[in-house]
Amino acid sequence: MFIAALFTIAKTWDQPKCPSTINWSGKMWHIYTMEYYAAIKNDEFVYFVGTWMNLETIILSKLTQEQKMKYCIFSLIGKGKQLKQAKEEAVVETDQYRMQTDKEFRLKQLRVITQMKQKNKHQGRYENLMDTTVSVWNA
Repeated sequence: MFIAALFTIAKTWDQPKCPSTINWSGKMWHIYTMEYYAAIKNDEFVYFVGTWMNLETIILSKLTQEQKMKYCIFSLIGKGKQLKQAKEEAVVETDQYRMQTDKEFRLKQLRVITQMKQKNKHQGRYENLMDTTVSVWNA
């Protein structure tokens, strides 16, 4: 008898005091959907279509938010070392990315400088050629 009473008490302790957001949003969705179809069937003016459309976005955002929260909670439970290791790996990856981008930036600078030098070299040859042709024409 005592054990049965304990099981009954344990079951009542675990019950949530208010409905979850998923249950609430599902009920609201059902109510609005039924009203919408009843209004269509009776050819009535549907005054809550705007609310119904907004409710759709609210429900979807709440569902995804709740899923994200559950994922975060489950991923953080008992994973202190793994979380610390993941943070360290992220720092190393960002440092490697910075080094890679710096290296790429330096390579781009070198390419631009060499292109400018080549252009100047060609322009110098052209100017020398123009000087010799002008001197030939003047002579």
